[in-house]
Parts: sequence; structure tokens; C-alpha cells
Amino acid sequence: MGETDEPADPATTGLQDSLSHLHGQLRSSLRSAGGRSCEVVALFADIRGFSSFSERNESLAIAKYLRAAVTGILDRYFHDATFFKLTGDGLLVVYEHPDSEQALRSTLASVLKRAIKLVYEFNSIAADDVMVTIRDLPTALGIGVARGPATCLIAKDGAILDYTGRCLNLAARAMDKARPLGVVFADTHAADLIDDELALVLSDDEVCIRGIAERVPIPIQVTAQVKIRPADRVPTEEDDDWGESHMMSVEEVRSTSGHAFYLPRPPQSDEVGRVWIEYPFVDSAGKVSKKHRWYETRGRLERHPQGTVVVISFDEIKRLTASVPDKNESWFLGIRTKNYITFRPFVRAKKR
Repeated sequence: MGETDEPADPATTGLQDSLSHLHGQLRSSLRSAGGRSCEVVALFADIRGFSSFSERNESLAIAKYLRAAVTGILDRYFHDATFFKLTGDGLLVVYEHPDSEQALRSTLASVLKRAIKLVYEFNSIAADDVMVTIRDLPTALGIGVARGPATCLIAKDGAILDYTGRCLNLAARAMDKARPLGVVFADTHAADLIDDELALVLSDDEVCIRGIAERVPIPIQVTAQVKIRPADRVPTEEDDDWGESHMMSVEEVRSTSGHAFYLPRPPQSDEVGRVWIEYPFVDSAGKVSKKHRWYETRGRLERHPQGTVVVISFDEIKRLTASVPDKNESWFLGIRTKNYITFRPFVRAKKR
């Protein structure tokens, strides 16, 4: 008897058909979409610790939690939002308002008070959902808020497709500063825009933000849970900021599990510490080539009294230099480093 294909799952087929139809409608709407300018208050929220939470649990259980968390946030706190959009393990919420100071202050105060309440109550956001059976749920939320002009992308039938603008970018970057949890409101007039009630729970601070406020810090208002890193108040560098080079022999690397390298300065919250590694390799004839190869790697950041270090594992470089002989040869100032490996730590902006 010949083999036959397994019958298609009706539920899966139906879901694929629905998604195909939805995506087709979206493509059609985009082709005829227009735009308009508006004033908005934008909020970005991010579930802290979601990556490690995802690694510990099954995908279906994660999806059920995410569904419960997002619907809980929208239904209980931002049910009247002009627009919302999922951003992976986070959420964008937008409120449009008339172009007047009174409307701005009213909308901003409402959004900030709800955001603060949400942060305090987030650890129970999915507690009443019987479909969520995971016990070790995320308990922290970081929120960034900003206001200003934006461009609204509108479909021909009037449906809102998306928003874009500097204030949305600023809200997203403010969210990144809201660590380990809490609310950050970023604005040139941040202190003047909050009312007396909010002034009791928000405090003044300032941060430099790459691409927005690099040389002159922008004022922010933060809740008590937010701990702004000192490095985030320092003007940012336009390019990669490199530290000193370090040379280690292949033999030394092979006998060590890893190493800590001092960075030129502590990275800001929108930056990463990395190490550039140049190593010898064996050519097709089995000889160590005169040329070197290189790669970059991230590491674990540790703060010491003398400065911040990036700790990297040597597992990958051991694999790459497995066929390099232990015999070492080095010339003056490292002009020739035949069997040596060069490490150079640096600070770089996160890719966005």
C-alpha cells in the first residue's frame, strides 16, 4: 500500500487562512494609506526579565501569559487609547490630544498616573487568568513616556495603521532607562508639565540619550524604583570608544577559561561592552598564516572599584585556534604577533 500524506489539521489551516487574509488586508491598506500630523502622548512598556522567563518555559505557556498580560494592561489601564501596538514582549500606547496646553496637561497627567499605578500592580496582572498556569511570572515593568508632534499613518477607510515621530523614539529610549522597573517621563519641560499630585511621586533627574540628547542631558521625571546609572548622565561618544589592547599567547589562552578586560568607561544603558579579538589561523598548507582573522564578542559586565570590566569566555577562541601551534613569536610593539591573540575592549551603541 502506497504512502499517503497526513491530513491537514483544520484548526491550523483555518488559522493560516485567517492570517493570510489579515495580511492581505494590511498590504491593501498600506498601498492607499495617507498621513496626517497630530499631537500625542506616547507610552512604551517593556516586561523586565521576559527573555529569561521565556527560556524557562514552553512557548504555548508563554503565549498564554503574554495574552493575559497585554489584555490586562489594555483593559484595565488604557482602554481608551487612540492606538496600541505589540512590540514583542512590550507594548506601544498612543493618546492623541488637541493642540492646546490644557489638553496636553490633562492627557499627560492621566497617562502618567495610570502608568505609575500599572507598575505597582503589574505583578498581579495575570493572576485571575485561569489559563495561565506558570508560577514564576515576571513581576517588573519598565515604562517610558514622552509627548510631542507625530505623524499618523491612516488607511483609506480611516483606520490608524501606525504612528511615527521623535516623541515615540524618545518614549522608547526613556523606557530603556526605566530600570530595574518604574516610569520615566522625558521632556525638555518635564518638571513644569507634571501636576502637584504627580510631583509627590516623581523626582527630577537627567540623562544623555544617543541620537536624541547626546551632548546635553534631557530632563526626566522618574518614580522611586528607577535607578539612573551615573554613566547615563554623561555625554555620549559619537563613535566606538576603545580601550587598551591586550596580548595573550595561544598557549596562555588555551590554559584559561576566560578573562576580564577593563572598558574605557562604563557603558550607558543604550550601549554594550564588547571585545574585538584578532587571532592567527592555519592556512590550507597547515602553516600559521601571516594574516590574522578577527571577530567581536559580547561579555558579562562587572563593576569594580577601579572601573567596569567585560568578562568573556575563551571557548570560541580556543575552537578557532585549535590548530595553531603553541610556539609563540612576537615583534616590537606587536607589529608581528604570529602566535599571539590580541584583545581590545570597547563600548558601542546598541543596534536599534
